[in-house]
Amino acid sequence: MPHRGMSSQDFTNCGVITEEIRGIINVIWKIDFSHEIDLLKIEDSNLANETKQARKLNIILEHRKRRQPYVERLNERWQKQCRRSLVA
Repeated sequence: MPHRGMSSQDFTNCGVITEEIRGIINVIWKIDFSHEIDLLKIEDSNLANETKQARKLNIILEHRKRRQPYVERLNERWQKQCRRSLVA
């Protein structure tokens, strides 16, 4: 997904993924995986449907809150990496 102001073509020329970017992606993956496990636990529970839906909503909101700073950092680092690659 291209960052604002950059085309898809710009991203194909961004060079290799740095260790920092790889680390951020790994953190996002762990957050997403944990989120999916939490949702499955709720789905498989014996809770009433209304309670399940309320808890799922809370899990989804918490997931977005936890994930967003890493997504922003990833976008910043990736854009910086792309600028370097385009200048080089």
